[in-house]
Amino acid sequence: MQPPCSAWAKSLLNYDGVIKISGESEVLLSIKTTEARYSKLEAYIEEYHPYDVPEIIKLPITGGLPGYLNWLDSTTGKP
Repeated sequence: MQPPCSAWAKSLLNYDGVIKISGESEVLLSIKTTEARYSKLEAYIEEYHPYDVPEIIKLPITGGLPGYLNWLDSTTGKP
């Protein structure tokens, strides 16, 4: 089953200057959280992800629908 906030993806791999497309399917997952909870989330993903170096990218939330941002704060709880 695919999580609702994800998409199937293929990776481009670079081994010693040779670029190839990975034969394995991956799931691109978008997770939203608050700044206060980010460090714990990153540590959890890094610990349990099967890759030695998973792709974890932090993007700032610089704005958005106020109702959604309030919901995000209320549902993520205190760190």
